[in-house]
Amino acid sequence: MLIQRGFTLVELIIVVAIVAILAAVALPGYQSQVAETKRSEAQVALQSIAIALETYYRKNLTYVGPTFYANNADRGNLAQTDIYPQYLPKDYSGADYATKASYQLSFTTQTANTYTVVATAQGGQASADSDCATLTLNHLGVVSPAGCWK
Repeated sequence: MLIQRGFTLVELIIVVAIVAILAAVALPGYQSQVAETKRSEAQVALQSIAIALETYYRKNLTYVGPTFYANNADRGNLAQTDIYPQYLPKDYSGADYATKASYQLSFTTQTANTYTVVATAQGGQASADSDCATLTLNHLGVVSPAGCWK
């Protein structure tokens, strides 16, 4: 009696089709979760920058003067006005961190008593999270777009 071992081509095609369907369903959900996680990181960074600006204001009675430092800067030799790295993720310090970062951080001081902190999505994050590509937080704690903050 002949014993068959292995799979037929039809069985193999069915398994490949099932795996492809599962991947097609799971991948968009995974990418959405990754974009949301990076957006949450940007929101935490904006809040951290706001705290740093408030600390600076408490010491100097103005929001004018602080700056962001380059991600690859020597953290032991920062100026007193350097308050936060310019790109997220903040621990990435490769030669091309500006192009590989998920968000670029910036802030403006309209007067000595007001500021607006901005996180602008870059690269893949900008296309994956287009509705929330620019997050802002101001000196009053007002955030926008409001629907993107949880």
